[in-house]
Amino acid sequence: MVLKEHDDFVKNVSQGVSSKGLFVKADAVYLNGRQIEGADAATFRLLDSKIEDPGFLEFVYVDKNHVYVPSVLEGADPATFKRIFDTQGKATTFFRDRRSVYYNFKVIPNVDEDSFQPVVSQTGQSTMFATDKDSVFYGTKRIDGIDLMSLKVIDHATIEDKSFVYKFSHNNVIENDQIVFSIQKLAKR
Repeated sequence: MVLKEHDDFVKNVSQGVSSKGLFVKADAVYLNGRQIEGADAATFRLLDSKIEDPGFLEFVYVDKNHVYVPSVLEGADPATFKRIFDTQGKATTFFRDRRSVYYNFKVIPNVDEDSFQPVVSQTGQSTMFATDKDSVFYGTKRIDGIDLMSLKVIDHATIEDKSFVYKFSHNNVIENDQIVFSIQKLAKR
């Protein structure tokens, strides 16, 4: 295996292909020295080229055929795929295309795409919370029973409505490609 990687490295160097980062050549696209199969070099581009400091955000690439995160995001429509910005105009990890809404590149089921909007906290922080005309979402999960009319996002893990305070915790546990979290529901005084 080491010999194959060395051979690939030597081949790339001899062809002028960088072994680090993204490299687009006339007929191929490479990520860290490995060719991305099926990528169309002529149309390959960074999705969010206008975001000056992406910070925690993942780089997303598109071409005429696919969305890359960095592997192909199956089912995503590259012609309509775009990042969703929060109510303050900050980039989030929510995306949409003509078919779906995504959080961290996972489809959010049963969402009203037209009214979907990420929600910032009262201090202006981006959060995992979002709403549509009927529901509150935490990442990809719909949270039932929260009064939308009185919803306040306190911080990245706490929301409240007219009756309760909800504290979310997830400890970065992932099962079946989904974040596992718990909700503590506290009555307001």
